[in-house]
Amino acid sequence: MDLSQGGGLIDCPVLFIDFQSTGAVPPKAHLIEMGWSYSQNINDEAPIFSSFVKLPETHTLPPRISQLTGISETDLVEAPDKEVLWRQVWEHVPSATPLIIHFAQFERPFLKELCQELPHIFCTFEIARRLFPEIPSRSLRAISGHLGHSVQELKRSHDHIAATRYIWRYVAERLSKEHGIRDFEALNRWLDANPVKLKNTRKKSYLLPAHVRLSLPDEPGIYKFKNLRGEILYVGKASSLKSRVNSYFRGQKTKGARLNELTSQIASVAVATVQSPLEAALLESDAIKTFNPPYNRALKKEARDVAFWNDEFSMQKSGRLLGPFSSPSFVELVATLRLLVENSGEGGMEGVDTSTLKEAIKVFRARYFPSSCAWRRLLVRLWGESIERARALRKLGDEEVEDEEDEEEALDESLTPEDIAERIKSTFTAFAHRVHRGRFLIRLANCQLYWQSRGSQVWHSAIVKNGLAEFKLAKHARAGTFAKHSKDPPEIFNVATYDRLQVLTTEIRRLIKESNKVLLFFPHGRKLDEFGIAKFMFPGAFDETN
Repeated sequence: MDLSQGGGLIDCPVLFIDFQSTGAVPPKAHLIEMGWSYSQNINDEAPIFSSFVKLPETHTLPPRISQLTGISETDLVEAPDKEVLWRQVWEHVPSATPLIIHFAQFERPFLKELCQELPHIFCTFEIARRLFPEIPSRSLRAISGHLGHSVQELKRSHDHIAATRYIWRYVAERLSKEHGIRDFEALNRWLDANPVKLKNTRKKSYLLPAHVRLSLPDEPGIYKFKNLRGEILYVGKASSLKSRVNSYFRGQKTKGARLNELTSQIASVAVATVQSPLEAALLESDAIKTFNPPYNRALKKEARDVAFWNDEFSMQKSGRLLGPFSSPSFVELVATLRLLVENSGEGGMEGVDTSTLKEAIKVFRARYFPSSCAWRRLLVRLWGESIERARALRKLGDEEVEDEEDEEEALDESLTPEDIAERIKSTFTAFAHRVHRGRFLIRLANCQLYWQSRGSQVWHSAIVKNGLAEFKLAKHARAGTFAKHSKDPPEIFNVATYDRLQVLTTEIRRLIKESNKVLLFFPHGRKLDEFGIAKFMFPGAFDETN
């Protein structure tokens, strides 16, 4: 795009503005960051400034906002007040300068708090809705990505100003050349004369050529969506690459804001074929951790960790180990509840009235934990009861029921003793399921898996050694030689291994559900067929009565 020629809007000075806040609408929401850049013309590489904004003393930064922005309360302690900062923005900017903002609907209420009289505001989102009606999304990330500019995952003003300026350069040039718009008055007239149609029936347009996705192989594998800069946006798995990739681009109905934003930026796709969907699922898990794509949510490493605990809820490596657990904080909660039950509620718990907690512990002990009951026996019993409950629900026709979910519900003063007792039970039941799952993940870390599709004479195999799998095709399913020196579980398990074996567990369940022949060999000669696996891994999930 040649920006060196032409006139009109490209020679007009503008002020780019971006705000980050604790919410959508003041006075309940407050600014936490302000970004700005004054440009003399479209080619002016003016510096971008940004500053934290001090919160009112009676307000705190919501954890979700901190996660979205990467801003902490510590960052805001010494920050200037918003009024002081706003005066600083205008120190060297002519008062009549128009503001350029992407999605000005968000910034406008905060500007009304700062200005007695609002400056002229032009929204690149509204301009993009008229210039790019065929693009699935006109969000900042979608439009800038569609034009070849990347926006980082964290929502920060400096990055958003850079993206808004990039978009403005393109739309100002296009408005000048294609529509003859020479000034902002003409731009206002053009905006008024071109209202946005709420029901846009125009065909969607994508950067990724249709012939590229239509020529993909009809085989299992993983795919990587990339933007114009070659950066990986998303990694996915597929039993048919051609069918799965094309599903993103079929139909004219909205697919949701996040997916529309993604497809607006996809310029190319790279694929790798494999022998089976199971292999694709494991490759996807590792690829997501390698590339950390912004549009993947599950299976990312982030700040996660894996831990083992012993019977006494200590992270020491002595005694009988329980795990792996992907949420050490949940195990700490279980350990706290166990002490409370053993000590009849002595010591208390934050957020719960002491007398209410003691009464709740009394109810729990009477119902579920007689003095003669050992902790391990209690967990086994609760786990068994939850399986029977799930089995009963399946008999009633609830096909969507899953085995016991991991519940981490907080205790608070609004609960009755009976409610708290049931919450404690649910927590211990969830812990029992995690213990059972951990045992199986340890077994899967060194195993040999064979499966055969209906009507096929070929066996697929996954030979897993210390959490890593190798895939082969075979004529026969039989146990090979296992490694003599497998590592101890704590040495094997990190987040990548944990996720990989969790994915393997899900895929084994899928194979059984699809009526494949499945054989699982463990060291020391133990062998399970699909019926034995179902009984051991997913008790009750594959009952004949279901």
